[in-house]
Amino acid sequence: MDQLFTRQSHAWRELYEKQDVFAVIHQERKEWTLKEIDGLGLPSGARVLEIGCGAGLTSVALAERGLRVTAIDNAADMVKLTSELARERNLADLVSASVAD
Repeated sequence: MDQLFTRQSHAWRELYEKQDVFAVIHQERKEWTLKEIDGLGLPSGARVLEIGCGAGLTSVALAERGLRVTAIDNAADMVKLTSELARERNLADLVSASVAD
């Protein structure tokens, strides 16, 4: 399974820009997750752990809310995408991405 995610890592980031059923299911799941986390009322600077961060879209969305995110994934390419996205959005100081199983 790790090899699948490694081979298709960029496709997972692009998935959130598509409108097919598979993509929309993932987009809605991400939005539901963020809504649930927003409901916790975590203070700015609170530490959160995302296990299975994938391409980093949720990790970065959490950092945009002021949370300090430790993002882990067992696919190194996914961790790389997470770090790249955090840098692109000027949130690298709030997102720490690592390979972990």
